[in-house]
Amino acid sequence: MNRYYSRRLAGIRLVHDQQLEVENILRQGKMTAENLSRSVDLPYTPQSDYRFEEEASIEFAQSHEAIGVQLADIVAGTVMRYFRDTDAGTPVSSELREAMMRLIDEGDERRGYGLNQVVATVNVRHAE
Repeated sequence: MNRYYSRRLAGIRLVHDQQLEVENILRQGKMTAENLSRSVDLPYTPQSDYRFEEEASIEFAQSHEAIGVQLADIVAGTVMRYFRDTDAGTPVSSELREAMMRLIDEGDERRGYGLNQVVATVNVRHAE
């Protein structure tokens, strides 16, 4: 996100699904990331930018009250099931396969946006 917005994050709202057990962890992680470049030299990361110049706000909402959180839940669950099923050799529908390929293809690593799912790189680049 920092890369996509060219480090201009003031006015950006991060909204995460309300989960009391991880709220403090996410707040602390955000603060640590924002302050990291002030304390250490950062390694080169071609698809991201951890040199924050501005801060986005973070808030937590129940998914039934925030349409963006609902959409993120649907996409994350679908992506997780797709990779789980393809890894296990379980057939997936052609519609799901096509949707996943479109999600992957729409990303742009140079601009720092697209599907950001934690899976093995081999699965993302060779998803069928």
